[in-house]
Amino acid sequence: MSLPPDSPPPQGPYGPPHDQGPYGPPPGQRQPYGQQPGYGQGGGAPQAYGVQPDPGPPTDVVSVLGLVFAVLLAPVGLVLSIVGIARTRDGRRKGRGFAIAGIIVSVVLSLIVAALVVALVAFGSWFTTELGNTVEELEEQNPGFSDQLDELLPSTPAQVDPASALPLGETVEVGDFAVAVTEVDLEAADELVAQGNPSADGRYVVVTADVTNTSDETQGVYLGLNASYLSAQGSSYDELTCDAGFDGQASRLDPVEPGATAAVSWCLVVPEAEAGGGVVVIASTFDVTGADTAVWAEQ
Repeated sequence: MSLPPDSPPPQGPYGPPHDQGPYGPPPGQRQPYGQQPGYGQGGGAPQAYGVQPDPGPPTDVVSVLGLVFAVLLAPVGLVLSIVGIARTRDGRRKGRGFAIAGIIVSVVLSLIVAALVVALVAFGSWFTTELGNTVEELEEQNPGFSDQLDELLPSTPAQVDPASALPLGETVEVGDFAVAVTEVDLEAADELVAQGNPSADGRYVVVTADVTNTSDETQGVYLGLNASYLSAQGSSYDELTCDAGFDGQASRLDPVEPGATAAVSWCLVVPEAEAGGGVVVIASTFDVTGADTAVWAEQ
């Protein structure tokens, strides 16, 4: 069958519509509704927007801290780790592994510390026993060894001759200081207790001295000098016997500048039966020979 010259060619059953070119509709012409490419056609699977993956339960901070403190301070770490075990039991918090590790580390470190303490105590006991046995053996082999040992220790009765005691107010060089004991108060208890100090198991004795720094550097009196009371019975009582505190005490005194003088007091506790008739001993703290020592009469 022949067609007129101006008629469009016939379209096959799968060809494009007569008003479209071979590659789709002409520019600017929309494709009819229902023929738009849908999701999944050439563009991949449809995407879901606003949906985040589930992060799971939060990590328990207490459990983490339990492990940290197990290393730094084992008892605290143990307590925190036990609390962490309880907090993570229902599964609403993570971190149970941290808590278990904290318990293990705390227990192990505590056992190590306890073993070290026991070892140190045992070593101290052994050393004291061996030292005593050694001294006894040396005394047996060399009679008078104890007296020789006393002479090597500062501020012991072996170095102090009460007969050579200076009168109160006299100055003598001791270490880096010029010292003059000015008062020995055997009745200081009432005043010290009135200031809020506890009662003493004995008699409070306060020794006061004028101390001048004779060195070229600032010196602390408490570190440079120590005071003791030597009773007539031969017993010595130093500052460690006194728990009282007051103004002007050597332990509270500021360091003394070169050439400066300060009034310094030391507190001692002497048994009632031995208070009176003794002497005061001022010694240089860093003199291990006991030679740098001065003695003053009680009155």
